[in-house]
Amino acid sequence: MGRVHYAWATGGHAQWSYEGETGPDAWAHIEMGGTNQCAMSRQSPIDIEPLMTKYDKTLRPLELRGHDKVTPNIIVINNGHTIQLNSKDWSQRLSGGPLSGEYKLLQMHFHWGKDSYRGSEHTVNGKRYPIELHMVHVATNSTNGKLDYPGAIAVLGIFFDVTKGSSNMGVQKIARLIKGMETDQKLDMTSELSPSMLQPSIKDFFTYEGSLTTPPCSQIVTWLVAREPLKITETELGAFRSTLFVDRNPMVDNFRPVQPLNSREVRSSFMTGSSANLASSILVVLFPILLLARWQ
Repeated sequence: MGRVHYAWATGGHAQWSYEGETGPDAWAHIEMGGTNQCAMSRQSPIDIEPLMTKYDKTLRPLELRGHDKVTPNIIVINNGHTIQLNSKDWSQRLSGGPLSGEYKLLQMHFHWGKDSYRGSEHTVNGKRYPIELHMVHVATNSTNGKLDYPGAIAVLGIFFDVTKGSSNMGVQKIARLIKGMETDQKLDMTSELSPSMLQPSIKDFFTYEGSLTTPPCSQIVTWLVAREPLKITETELGAFRSTLFVDRNPMVDNFRPVQPLNSREVRSSFMTGSSANLASSILVVLFPILLLARWQ
């Protein structure tokens, strides 16, 4: 697809924030110059309850093509809402899972909290991780760059857990660069970085249909949330927390509250406790029958 400017993807100042009169409760009333979907029924993020997810054996393994390739010309920007990684040279592709086609990496950004008890947008059984990475991919078959339909975007969500030991190599490189970054400040990523440096095992993942987590909250996203978190240190989290909002206050708690699941279904690529217990129960019932049949 040709190069397209997506205002929601590249940053820029907007009349919304994460607190006060322009915070999440007001997002549905903000005029965005387009359709504002923040009050609709398929919103993100959500609370993922593994025992309530549906194991879907038809989900294919996720395929990440070129994600181990070092990308040149990465620009790290504080866009007033998050720390975002942009590059005109992204060539990585995502496919598989529930996706019907191929998706190209567009940008990466983070959401984090004031302390290590909150920060992620998605939660698991109500638990927030201290930080969540979103790898945003756009469908390569979009006509004229229009991304106005469900599944036009695929976002790979990755949690981070605090460690006192070794942390993730990719986040180490980013944390060294961003300390104290002000709004609109841009920095060149001079050290080598590939998307795979920021990815855990993605064999196990959750998926559901949702939205962008910032205005206009367009319901065009297929979410892929990795089960396995990466590691980050408190020092590295401190670098994220030292960045600044437009008003020069610390950029923290830049996450949207979880939204109702409503009638949607969350699927998993692996057997959760409920599906595993069901399988065990079936075996308990069937085993005596099969054993009896064998000796008749």
